[in-house]
Amino acid sequence: LWPLAFFILNLLAIAAWFFLTGALAPGQAKPVSFSPRGSELDADSIEHIDVVFDSPLDPASVEPHAVRLHPPAPGTAELVDGRTLRFRLGEKLQPATSYRLAWSEKLRGSGGREVRQELHSFATARPALVSAEQAGFDNSSYTVQLSFNQPVRAETLAAALSSRLADDDAFRQGDSRVRVLSAGAARSHRVRVPAEKAGWLVLRLAGGMTATAGNLGLEKDTDL
Repeated sequence: LWPLAFFILNLLAIAAWFFLTGALAPGQAKPVSFSPRGSELDADSIEHIDVVFDSPLDPASVEPHAVRLHPPAPGTAELVDGRTLRFRLGEKLQPATSYRLAWSEKLRGSGGREVRQELHSFATARPALVSAEQAGFDNSSYTVQLSFNQPVRAETLAAALSSRLADDDAFRQGDSRVRVLSAGAARSHRVRVPAEKAGWLVLRLAGGMTATAGNLGLEKDTDL
């Protein structure tokens, strides 16, 4: 009996040793939350980007350039409360832009643990039509004021506008009858539309129209 008991005790001791050494072995520090998140963020309100990890980071590994944004944006990395890697922006982010964040491979957790690499993506708000209001009318034409959430160039707006008569099916891109009255870049533009004898012209703003900054365009076609 004693030999069997001794054998079982040895097995239990070996199993316990493997369990403890496996449990205590250093693993990767993992990100558990990101801020900001989303795809329609206000670029003017973002002052920093935070990544919270499941365990403390090694302060010595948090260098000023430990965080990278693409497209590039100036800023400095710092450690907050031991577990939060913060990228403090040096200037405002661009509107209508999709960003990706990553961190340096030299970043380490406490005790020299490796830090898992995970890409974090977010985007600032794309251009959007805020309002379309009639701003004038005479016998031959009417004027519509279009307002956007960010500056749009007059020539870009003109290229994005198409029109059709109310009882037609097809829109005509670059209709010369529709004229953007303003010039340059602005959040608001006036558009003159002729009052056709055959019926009112219906306007459409093409999806993909860009603003003065950023690579994201109007989300979808918008009928006015």
